Amino acid sequence: MTTLKDLRVRIKSVKSTQKITSAMKMVATVKLRKAQERLESSRVYAYQFKRSLHHALQKSVQDADPLPLLFTGNNQGASLILAIATDRGLCGGYNTTITREVKALINRITRSTDGNPVMIAAIGRKISATLQRECEAHRVNATFFDLKTPTVFAQAMADFKQIASIAEEITGLLEAGVIRSVHVVTGRLKSIISQPIEVRQLVPLIETVAAIDDPDSPYTIFEPKTQILMKLMLMHNFVVQLEMLFLENTASEHAARMTAMDNATRNARDMIQDLQLRYNQGRQAQITNELNEIISGSSAV
Repeated sequence: MTTLKDLRVRIKSVKSTQKITSAMKMVATVKLRKAQERLESSRVYAYQFKRSLHHALQKSVQDADPLPLLFTGNNQGASLILAIATDRGLCGGYNTTITREVKALINRITRSTDGNPVMIAAIGRKISATLQRECEAHRVNATFFDLKTPTVFAQAMADFKQIASIAEEITGLLEAGVIRSVHVVTGRLKSIISQPIEVRQLVPLIETVAAIDDPDSPYTIFEPKTQILMKLMLMHNFVVQLEMLFLENTASEHAARMTAMDNATRNARDMIQDLQLRYNQGRQAQITNELNEIISGSSAV
């Protein structure tokens, strides 16, 4: 039977937890606001650059020989899955959902390519440990592509040069025939309460093949030749898209953590109210028993 002392200890413990979750919610809110501002400004640049890439591809795809590997992909090697998640927990089911989507993507790739090998590069300490444990057969974080350390992850979040070096490393694997395609699995910030997990295929490039339906866009003149420029633009687009996905993941992480901590704070408040009610009922019952004993003793005398 729970005593009044036990209830007091539990109430004090839950109140301490509530203070922690409330503070974490406020910190996540501030970080989310900054991440949103950076994400929105980057989205504008990425969209405008993608439009320019569309025009360049329309002019040069038919004339280029051979086409860049970033556009066509490779005929040999493994399919690379880049899973971008978090270093820290306490963000609801965000990391778990990404892990589940990675497993589903592995099954789809395996079925569609008749058992083509799959490599996984996990960025984020939480998901790296999980995938290394549950996907041992797919060379998770191979030695030549080790991105599991928190320091590398933190640098990639803040440094465009670090993201560019990751893109160069992936491009080197593509040119060496080690990988044939690149898929990225991470969250997308749709709203504060919604961060759907999406799979983005970056290599071969399929988003920019279709022509743009933009009659108001001016005729674009490219210098130097479009064949030379296309290779440079594809590489830069690859870096820009990676940066966008990193920023999406950062904003999604803060939004998921803010929502999780808000729910935890509400649950702690409800638990405190329930415990306080039980404590008051127990205290009232104890006072009533003491009064009954006093009255019974007085009657006996």
